[in-house]
Amino acid sequence: MSVAHDGGDSQNSTPLITASDSSSEHRIDPSTSLVSHQVPLEPTQEAALNLFLSELRNSIALDPTAEAQLRKELSAARQDEWPIVAKQFRSTLQYRQELLAKEARQIATQPTNQPTAALKVSYDPQSNQSTLNPTAMQFERLRAEMAKDKQIQQVNHQLLVENSTSDSAAALPVRGTTLANQAVTHPREVQASPIQTASHAIEMESADLAWQDHLAEAIDTMKQEVKPLPGSTEELQEHMRLRMLLLTAGREEDSLEPIPGASASEQDYWSKQLFAISTILDSERQPDMKQRAAGALVHLDQARARLGELASLQVRNLTFADKVDGYGLYEPHTDTKFHPGDQVTLYTEVENFRSESTKNGFRTSLATSYEVLDPQGRRVDGAQFPEVEDICQNPRHDFHMQYGLALPTRIYPGNYELRLTITDQLSNKIGHSAIPFEIVD
Repeated sequence: MSVAHDGGDSQNSTPLITASDSSSEHRIDPSTSLVSHQVPLEPTQEAALNLFLSELRNSIALDPTAEAQLRKELSAARQDEWPIVAKQFRSTLQYRQELLAKEARQIATQPTNQPTAALKVSYDPQSNQSTLNPTAMQFERLRAEMAKDKQIQQVNHQLLVENSTSDSAAALPVRGTTLANQAVTHPREVQASPIQTASHAIEMESADLAWQDHLAEAIDTMKQEVKPLPGSTEELQEHMRLRMLLLTAGREEDSLEPIPGASASEQDYWSKQLFAISTILDSERQPDMKQRAAGALVHLDQARARLGELASLQVRNLTFADKVDGYGLYEPHTDTKFHPGDQVTLYTEVENFRSESTKNGFRTSLATSYEVLDPQGRRVDGAQFPEVEDICQNPRHDFHMQYGLALPTRIYPGNYELRLTITDQLSNKIGHSAIPFEIVD
C-alpha cells in the first residue's frame, strides 16, 4: 500500500487509503483531515465535552495537568473524532506511566551489596540470613591466620633492622625476611609454617582442577546467590547470566528453563538466542559449518524479532523525496526550500514494530500524524493520517512509509520543522522523527 496527503490548504485536506498491494510501502492520499484547528466551543459543545470527559474518567486515571491537556486536544477536534483522540491520548499516557514506573522500580530495588563470588553461601529464607558453608568458613579462618602471621613478621622485621647495626654476627630472629635486598636463609632446625603448608596444599588442589570443574563450581555458587523471584532488572539479569554459564557447561536443557520474572518476549528471545549459540557449536550433530550457520540464522531471526518487540519504535531516514520505488529506493529532493501550499512527499522507514500472527498472515497496524512547528516550537499546522494495516505471509523486515501532504498556504517565510509521529497500535510504542525545512516567497 501507499500513503499521500493532498493539496491546497491542509486545513481542508482529506487523507484516505488508496492502493493495496503486497509490498511494505504505504501511501495516504488526500480527502478529509482527522485533526482540525482549535475553535471556540458552543455552549452545547462545551456541555458535550464535559460529559465525555466525565465518562472517560471511569477508564483513565487523569491528574489535573493530564486532563487539561486532553481537554485542549479534544477542543481542537471534531466531536465525532473524540474517541480517536482519547484512544491516542490513553496510549501515550500509559506508555509514559510504564516508563516512569519501571525507572522507579529500578531505583527502589537497586542492590546495595553483592556477596563475594569466591565464597559459597547458603541462604535461609526463614531467618533471612546468609551463612558460609564449612569450606568457605575454613578458608576465611585461614586468611585471618595468615594475616596475623604477616603482622608478626612485620614486627620482627622492624626489630631486626634495629639490632642489625649492633651485632651483625647475631642469629637472625625471623625467617623469610629481606634486608638490604638480600634474602635471609632459614635455619635448618626451624620447621615450615603450618599456615604456609596449608596454603600450599590449597593452591595445589586448585591447580589440579580442570576448567570444567571451576565452571561447575561457579554455577553452583551462582545458583545459591540468585534470587528465586527477581525484584529488579539486575537480579533478572543474573538469571540470564546463569543460563549462559549452563549452556557453556553443555547443560542445554537446564539453560532453557523458564526465567522467573521475565516477560514472554524476554523469555522467547533468550530461548532463541541460546538455541542459535547451541546450534553453531554443535559440530557433533552437524559437522558442516555452513549447515550449522544456516540453522543458527533461523533461531537468530526469531530472536531478533522478539528483541525488536522489546526495543523502542524507530522512525529512520525521514526525508523529502521526489520519487519512491521501494525500501531504500528513493530520490531525495535537491533541497529543503518550499513555497506556501507546495505538495511534498515524505519517505521514512519503521523498525521494531510488532506483527501478530493471524489466519491470514502477519498483521501490522500503524497510526501516523504530523506537525509543522515554528522555531519557537509552536504548532503551525498538522493532521492525523488514517491507520495503516498490513497483512503479509511472512514477518515484515523492510517496512517503509510514503506520505504525500500539502504545506499550509497561510504560513510566513522562515525556518520550520516537520515532526512525524508513528504509533504501533499492537504494542502501544511511539516513535518520532523530524526534518527541518524553509518557506520562501
